[in-house]
Amino acid sequence: MANLKVDLINKITNEKYFAEIEIGRLAQEPNMNYKEKIDKMEILLQEIILANAKIDLINKILISDQPVAHTQNQGASHVE
Repeated sequence: MANLKVDLINKITNEKYFAEIEIGRLAQEPNMNYKEKIDKMEILLQEIILANAKIDLINKILISDQPVAHTQNQGASHVE
């Protein structure tokens, strides 16, 4: 389980890193249409936001110390 969690986070972190690099590159690009630049940056920012949310969700769901148990009643509260 730990390898799966690490591999997922590494993959998403790499995608996030390249999106961040591309934003920096676009900011320095003098020959690009301004509106096109803004539109591309907005898409890249959405990708970064999504990557951060994915990493947070992975950290909540895939806990390294515990095996993941899938049951039909998962998430339901049990009152006696």
